[in-house]
Amino acid sequence: MTMEYFFLNIISSVFGTAFLIIFYIIQIAKTIRTKTAKGISWVGWSMLNLALACMFANSLAIYLKFGTYGYLVTESFNVGLALIELFLIIKYMKQDKRLESQG
Repeated sequence: MTMEYFFLNIISSVFGTAFLIIFYIIQIAKTIRTKTAKGISWVGWSMLNLALACMFANSLAIYLKFGTYGYLVTESFNVGLALIELFLIIKYMKQDKRLESQG
C-alpha cells in the first residue's frame, strides 16, 4: 500500500465518513433527547439533504459505470442519517408550534 493510496482512500474517506457519522448520531440523539427543534434550521437541513441527494446520485452513477462502491456506501450513510435528522426536525417543529399555541 502506497502512502498516496493511504492518504487518498483511508484517511480522507474512512475518517471523514466516521466523523460525519459521529456528528449525525450526536445531533440525532440530542434532538430525540430534548424533543425540540428550537434553534435548528429546517431550511439548512433541507438544503444539506438536497446537496447530499445530488452527491448520492453521482455516487450511484459512478458505481453503475465503474463498479466502485465506496463512495456509494459513504453517501448512503450521509443521506440516510441527514434525512433522519430532517424528519425529526419537522416532527418536533410541529410539536413545538402545537405547545406554543396551547400555552
